[in-house]
Amino acid sequence: MIKLLDLKFRSKYGFTLAETLITLGIIGVVSAITIPSLISNYKKKYTVNRLKQVYSILSNATQLAISEKGLEPEDWLSEDIKSLSEADKKEYLYNNYIKPYINTLDYNKSEGSFYDATGAKYSFVVAPWESKLWLAEGPYHLLGSIMVDLDGDKGKNISGYDRFYFLYAPKKSRLFYWQGKVFDLLPCGNNGKPEQLYLTTSWPGCHSSIANCCGDVIRKEGWQIKEKYPIKF
Repeated sequence: MIKLLDLKFRSKYGFTLAETLITLGIIGVVSAITIPSLISNYKKKYTVNRLKQVYSILSNATQLAISEKGLEPEDWLSEDIKSLSEADKKEYLYNNYIKPYINTLDYNKSEGSFYDATGAKYSFVVAPWESKLWLAEGPYHLLGSIMVDLDGDKGKNISGYDRFYFLYAPKKSRLFYWQGKVFDLLPCGNNGKPEQLYLTTSWPGCHSSIANCCGDVIRKEGWQIKEKYPIKF
């Protein structure tokens, strides 16, 4: 008789307070385990998709500029332009070889930066056409370097997380580092495997202290950010 009354009470009034608290506790534990993982995976996929998008935008713009101007990137700056200040050289490159081929917003001369229509921020970070890259065969001129912040100034602004680096490759070093490409992500070593690049402390690298070539690692991993990736999402 007591058991029958207990069943009737449960059917009328639902779960007891203790049962409700236990259920909520289980839901909380499961959420604490799964939600951070879901958020992390979403951020990784978003970053990879944005990186591929920016890579495509810059690559296509470079090829269009070469085709229309009839000049390789290492010939984009004539001798008289090379005598200008860094700020003026960057502005010249932007006006003549980037702006006509990318839908951009106003150029910030003091920063050497601009935004595209998707909200990504592009910045010249190496004095254009002035630096040298030391290879086994000797020094070769390293052309302009561009840093892209996928979220503009709104994100964490961390290399390997939302900031990635691209280079214009000079003819002499294309086969050595860039497999013949005229424009590419900043390469990590000479075709090194990603798992080896995670361990290096040299420049360029993809680890917690130097993450300037992590975009190249993401691509070498098949456009994926894997668990061993050193920058946490």
